[in-house]
Amino acid sequence: MRTIKFRAWVEPLKRVMGVTSFSINGHLEPFLIEDSEYGYWFSEDFTLMQYTGLKDSKGTEIYEGDLVSYQKRNLDRAFGEGGGEDYLSYISELKYRDQGFNVPQGFVINLKVIGNKFDDPDLWEENK
Repeated sequence: MRTIKFRAWVEPLKRVMGVTSFSINGHLEPFLIEDSEYGYWFSEDFTLMQYTGLKDSKGTEIYEGDLVSYQKRNLDRAFGEGGGEDYLSYISELKYRDQGFNVPQGFVINLKVIGNKFDDPDLWEENK
């Protein structure tokens, strides 16, 4: 079974922080977060990011909103229909949709978390 946990982008602090608790009563209410630098903090202006239950090739936990780089097998080349590299490089933002996460699948190697859409918006814009 997958571990359910969250982290959050806290807009007033402009940083991602771990979530220790929150409440949902028809809408998300202020929540308590814990951070080594700020201690405990309550916030109303935040975006939750859920853990996917997966880790990248270096063991880093992958959360919704993370930007991941990876290489995927060039199937055209593998089946002799085209030239080029054996593996093609991509960057994707992890999103929750259709009751799951769009984690790259198939012939994927070197999957790495390289940032997130909040801390690294320029990186994401360059690679859309």
